[in-house]
Amino acid sequence: MINFHDLIHELGEFIGEDLKVDLNQSCCIEVNQILKIQIELDPPGEIILLMAKVIELPPGKFRENILRDALKANFLAEEKEGVLSYLERQNTLVLCQNLYTHSISRDILYAHLMQFIERSSKWLAAIEAGRSSPDSGEIPEGTEKKGSIFGFK
Repeated sequence: MINFHDLIHELGEFIGEDLKVDLNQSCCIEVNQILKIQIELDPPGEIILLMAKVIELPPGKFRENILRDALKANFLAEEKEGVLSYLERQNTLVLCQNLYTHSISRDILYAHLMQFIERSSKWLAAIEAGRSSPDSGEIPEGTEKKGSIFGFK
């Protein structure tokens, strides 16, 4: 069984940050002062959970489109890419990924963390740009502020 505190400490040294595990067996990493990644050990100590609150979603059709595209992305994604979900109480899109402790090392955790940050960042950037997913097309110029898809007021 791994020592979670040691693993997080080694990861912190590797990335040049002072990372510490709190009393709840979790550690939070802030990426570019925008994205917060929580790394947590489950109580039995078998799974490390990576979790990011990607972005708060406003109510309406755009949120519906984002959640529809998140479901599609979950279906098409490999297990190692994590799962997108929705926290209703906080109206937030969340990305979660489980890593099994029996095969974890600092290098493996770092590699998964970098992929996790990249995927979270892509979803955040897409939604902030008005797209329902990183894979959706760009919004046609001039239509995002208009009353219809044809640009009529």
